[in-house]
Amino acid sequence: MKKLYLLALLALLLGGAAERAVAQPDYCQDLDFQFGTTQTERLQDAIRTRDGGLLLVGYRSVVNIGRFDLDYWIVKLDKHNNLEWQRLIGSMNDDYVQTVTEDTLNDGGFVVAGYTTALKASGNISMPSTDPYRNGITDIWMAKISFDGKELLWERRLGGYFKESVSSITLTKNGTYLMSGRTNSLPETGDLGRDKQFGGYDLWLVEINKNGVVMRDKRIGTPHHDKVEKIICTTDGGYLLAGHSTMMSLEESKQEGNLIQDDTDSEESLQERNAFVVQLDGQLNERWRFVSENPANEAIYSVTPTREGGYLVAGYIQNSVFMVQPQNAVSQFSKDIWLAKLNAGGELIWEKRFGGNSDEIAYNVVSSDDGNFLIGGISNSLSMQGAKDGANLGNYDYWLLSVDERGTKKWDATYGGTGEDRLIRILPQDNGILLAGWSNSVADGTKMTKGNGGNHFWLTSLSRDEVGTVECTISQNILSQDNTLEPVMTEENIAQSASGL
Repeated sequence: MKKLYLLALLALLLGGAAERAVAQPDYCQDLDFQFGTTQTERLQDAIRTRDGGLLLVGYRSVVNIGRFDLDYWIVKLDKHNNLEWQRLIGSMNDDYVQTVTEDTLNDGGFVVAGYTTALKASGNISMPSTDPYRNGITDIWMAKISFDGKELLWERRLGGYFKESVSSITLTKNGTYLMSGRTNSLPETGDLGRDKQFGGYDLWLVEINKNGVVMRDKRIGTPHHDKVEKIICTTDGGYLLAGHSTMMSLEESKQEGNLIQDDTDSEESLQERNAFVVQLDGQLNERWRFVSENPANEAIYSVTPTREGGYLVAGYIQNSVFMVQPQNAVSQFSKDIWLAKLNAGGELIWEKRFGGNSDEIAYNVVSSDDGNFLIGGISNSLSMQGAKDGANLGNYDYWLLSVDERGTKKWDATYGGTGEDRLIRILPQDNGILLAGWSNSVADGTKMTKGNGGNHFWLTSLSRDEVGTVECTISQNILSQDNTLEPVMTEENIAQSASGL
């Protein structure tokens, strides 16, 4: 017995000393390029367009009458990633674009949506705030741009007497736009309907026709702060909402009407969160609801359909007890990427977490052409820690992770420089994928384009060979394209700046 014990101990020691096997990515980095000015830009969303090009949207700092404010910045690229046009729209106050969809069913063009802090009409915003007597209140602001970027077809401001924002928008099969936002305004104020207020911030769904006219709205919520991060259309004509609820403190819940504080819901928040997924039918009636039962902070930022008719959601989990399979996560107190697979009825099939010794967050999940899933987000962990094999290149890096249909990790890779690099979207392209986000790194690590001081849109192209597997090294030649653009202003911005409004 003693001999067997010693043999087992020796095997354990030898196994622990064995070199860690590292799977190589299915893609090689072959091009990186950035778009920016001498100011600061931050990418919020990106989509493939019907002509094979790209539309990038984010907010950009501009100088208006001696002060900086933020405006919507819209950049169109052709299928070869060359700049076609750029457009800057906004008010004399801060405007934060969040999401975009292409209108492929009506007259073409793009609908961008976000929120504005402007109290009065200025710049491209023609309508004043729904409550001009309160400073700092935000309203949803959406606009439709022609496909060539030359025309602002219409713009619409939506809100109540307090705060509204938007996270996602989708084109419905009927050619309308369904927008998922949040509100803490009272019912029947401003553009809100009669649906009751449930708690702090409630989910607010608004359907708008092709001319920017509100068709209907729907309010959904819990006694806490609720936020939808992503809305998608389902094959049965309904909709899927994915997001999270943040628990209100006792002090917040005592305030009249739960009309509380700022619309702060940052990923650094320490308040307890619960992830949820809700499926609605075409009339916006609830079919089922999944709520995570993990005793942890969780958030969902992305969702994609699965081949079996279910859904895979991605975000992060943070707890002090490993209630979810740790998947080699190292720290119990940092954020790890969290994946959950649901069947068509909203029942949990499996959930996994992937992390290292610091924070990891997933912002996007997509199906890959080999039947697996690609998860894109950020990582700040060291290499060879927990589930992370990729190098730590600086602050937060782009982190790309591949898992199979059972949630088993295939490989991972990091991209970026010594600064902060945040991956927002994974986009398909011929023979590979394109990673889109923002960066303030200089030309180092795997980032070849120089920084101009501040955040800029940063895209990197990954290609695969014919058999689908290649070995990539940082020393490989990477083509780079630095697109330092001159600041642009719309005619409305120029006019108001000249007049001093």
